[in-house]
Amino acid sequence: MVDIVSEAQEVNLDQLAVTIRAELKSESRSGAEALHHAMAAGDALNLAQANRNKSNLSWKQWLRENCLVSTRTAFVRQQLAEHRSEIEAAMAQGTDIQSIAAALRLIAKKKKKAATSKPPADVAFFLANWGKADRQTRAAILDAIGVEGLLAALSQQLRGEIERRVLKHHRHTSAKTNKTSNNEKAAAALRQALSAQKVAKDANVTAMGVAAALNAINNLLAKDGIDLNCITGLTIDIDATMANSKAA
Repeated sequence: MVDIVSEAQEVNLDQLAVTIRAELKSESRSGAEALHHAMAAGDALNLAQANRNKSNLSWKQWLRENCLVSTRTAFVRQQLAEHRSEIEAAMAQGTDIQSIAAALRLIAKKKKKAATSKPPADVAFFLANWGKADRQTRAAILDAIGVEGLLAALSQQLRGEIERRVLKHHRHTSAKTNKTSNNEKAAAALRQALSAQKVAKDANVTAMGVAAALNAINNLLAKDGIDLNCITGLTIDIDATMANSKAA
């Protein structure tokens, strides 16, 4: 596997995309040769993902536009590359691994075995101390390791899980912000419609103003996918209403 930290400054994403496309195309060959091309594509994909900050595209967009593949296709090759030593060791021992599917079965078997087996003594010692540490101590340890150290140590599986959670949080936050913004716009449009109805003296002007405001509300509700039949009430600021009444 390519060292993603030491070579980070020398990475050219365009050249990597060319390599990835070439290796994926070579997967059409049969047997172990196709598997080796898949792992080579995975090496290049891992390097590209580690340096995706050099592009203004999301990982999914970069893959689609530069490599013509999905995130799922890329993830499989990245897994193969990450487990290259295990795959090649098994092949050297005579294990029949002549396809990507066979290699994935080997990886899954190894993961299942690792999940049920005890960790090495040094790992167990670290985990025991990590479990006893408070949040401040854990944060200090991670700060000492640094971003580059963490990125270099992250497995592809853990990296993918972190990215999935970050993306989910981003989508949730964006949706919540957009929804709040549209609610405020709809409320403003409703106030405009009621105000036009209340103060306008010309019936034609009133009708046009009310229609425009109601049309704006309708568009905002449609944008959020809200059916008019789902509206069962309005929220009124009682405190502000009472304050206005007292002031009057």
